[in-house]
Amino acid sequence: RHTSSNPTAAVMAMRKMATRGAAVLSLVFLVGSVKPGEGQAATAPGGQATSQEPGGNLNDPGFVGFENRNFKVQLHVDHPFVFFDEANGRGNERFSGITVDILEKLGKMLFCTYTYQITEEEDDHESATVALQTIGAYTPPGSVKTADLAAGAIHITANRSQYVHFSLPYYDTYYRMVVKRPVSEVNIFSFFKPFSWQLWLLIVCEIVIFGVCFFVMEGPYLNPGLVDKSDVIEGAVGLLDSIYWAAGAVTGAKPKAKTWSGRIALFGHGLFWIIILPSYTAHLASSLTQLSLVSTITSFLDVALSGGEYKMAVPSGLSHEDYLASEYVHHGYVFDYDTTDTWEESLELVKDDSSISASFMDEPNVLYYLLHDLMGKVSTEEMCKLMVLPGTFRPAGYGLAFPQDSMSFVLFSRGIMQLKEDGMINKIVNNATYLVGRDAETWVSGNCTTTSTTSEEFTPEQFYGLCIMSGMLLLAGLILSVFERHARLKAAALVSPGGEDDGGSVTPEMQAAILAGVEAGVKAGVEAGIRAGMKHIGGKSGGAAYTSVAIVPDTSVAMPTGNQGGDDTVSEYFDK
Repeated sequence: RHTSSNPTAAVMAMRKMATRGAAVLSLVFLVGSVKPGEGQAATAPGGQATSQEPGGNLNDPGFVGFENRNFKVQLHVDHPFVFFDEANGRGNERFSGITVDILEKLGKMLFCTYTYQITEEEDDHESATVALQTIGAYTPPGSVKTADLAAGAIHITANRSQYVHFSLPYYDTYYRMVVKRPVSEVNIFSFFKPFSWQLWLLIVCEIVIFGVCFFVMEGPYLNPGLVDKSDVIEGAVGLLDSIYWAAGAVTGAKPKAKTWSGRIALFGHGLFWIIILPSYTAHLASSLTQLSLVSTITSFLDVALSGGEYKMAVPSGLSHEDYLASEYVHHGYVFDYDTTDTWEESLELVKDDSSISASFMDEPNVLYYLLHDLMGKVSTEEMCKLMVLPGTFRPAGYGLAFPQDSMSFVLFSRGIMQLKEDGMINKIVNNATYLVGRDAETWVSGNCTTTSTTSEEFTPEQFYGLCIMSGMLLLAGLILSVFERHARLKAAALVSPGGEDDGGSVTPEMQAAILAGVEAGVKAGVEAGIRAGMKHIGGKSGGAAYTSVAIVPDTSVAMPTGNQGGDDTVSEYFDK
C-alpha cells in the first residue's frame, strides 16, 4: 500500500497532455479509408514510417487478412477479462477470459494467430502500464519492443493515445462507486430522530402558548361568569393545569371548553396534533425498522468535494490515478487515497479497513468480485459489507493497443465493429462464466439492498403552514374571548351604569359576612321559636317544668365558609 494525497507526477503528466493534445482516435477512421498496401507507406505521428498492413472487405470471399501472421500479445491480468493459470501448462491454454475470447474470434475473422505472454514479475501481472511498455509506451526512443499488441482491460485515454495506437473499443464500461455499508447503531435517543431539534422546539412553544391562552379564555378568575363551571382552576395551579391540557393531545387528557373562544382555540390545537402525531409515528416506525442505513457517500462528487475527508483505495498501474490527477488539474479536487497492487485488494480494504471509506472500479470488476470472489465463499452479511452505489461516471472503453509504428489497429477495429454488429461480443460478455451481465446486477440489487435516501428527518419548514393555521385559530379565540367576557360581566350586572367595571366580583370576605349574618338570623329565629313552643307547652302543663330554657349551639355541626361545599352543604346545615 502506498499513500498519496497530491498526485504530483500524475498531475505533471496530465498538464503535458493538456498542452500537447492528441487526436489519435480520429486516425481509426482516417486510416480506415486507406489501404496501406496501395501507394506509399503509411506514416505514424512524429514522422515514423509504419509497416504496411492489409486492407479490403472483411466479407469479401477473397479476403485473406493478415495471412496467418502470428502476433505476440502482452496480456495483463484483470478478472474477468484476462485470467492467468500458471499451473495449466505453458502455452496459450494458461490464459482465458472475455478479452481472450474476443481475440480468438478476431483471429478467425482476420486470419491471424497469437502467442500470449505475461510479464515475469508477478507483482506486475495486473499492471496495464507494464503491458503498454512492452509495445513501446513510456519508454525511450529505440527501446526494444517485446510484443506486437497489448490487451486486457486497458482503458483508452487521451494520455495513453500519445504513445500507442488504440483499436475501437471492444467493451464499453463505466466507473462505479463502492463504499462501506454503514452499520446501524443502537441509540437511546433514536425516538427523537424523526423530527429536527428546531421542530421539537416549535412543538414545545405551541404547547406553552396554547396553555396560557386557554387559561385566559377559560379561567374563572379572569371570567367571573365561569365560577363553578370551568374545568380550569384559579391561580398558578390552573395555569399549569392548562399547559398540561395543552400537552393532553399526547396523554389523552381532554378539557371541556365552556366558551366559544376556548372551543375555537381547542380546535386549532387539536388540528395541529392530528397532523403532527401521525407524521411522527410513521417516520419513527420507518427509522426503527430499516435494516441498513444510507451511506454518507452517495456519489463520486461527495468524495471530490470533501477535500480528502473520505479516504479511498485505488489500484496502481491502471487508469485510476490518471483519472484522479485529471480531476485535480481540471477542477482542483484533492483526494486522499492508498494504492494497492490489485483492484481486488482495494475492495478488500474498503470492506475490512475502517480507515478506508470508498473506492471506484470498472463495473464488470465490481460485479465479478461480488459474485465470484465473495458469493458462496463468505456469508451474505460479510458480502454485503460493500455497497455498490447506483449511477455511473466517467465512461471508458477497453481497446487493443498497438505500437505507434504499426497500422494493424485499423483492421482489428474493423473486426471489432463486425463482432459488435453480429452480437458476438454481447454473447461473450453475458456468458454465465464471467458473471458481469444483466443477471449479475439484478442479483446484487436484490440481495444487498440499499436504503432509499428519501428517509430523512422532518424540519419546521414542512409544518409552517400548519403552524400558521393553528395560530390564526388561536388568535380568533382570543379576540372572541374579549367579547364573551364583556357580555358575561354585563349579564351579571357587574358593569356599572356608566359602562365601567366597578371591579367587582364577590370577595371571600363578603361571602363570610353574608354567612355570619345568616347564622345569626338562624340562631335568633330558632331561639324565638323554641321559646314560643316551650311557653305554649308550659301553659298547657302549668308551666312548672319549663320556666327556664337555654339555647346552646351544637358545635358538632360546622358552619360552611367561603366556597366550601356549595349550596348542598349550606342546605344540610340549615336542616340540622
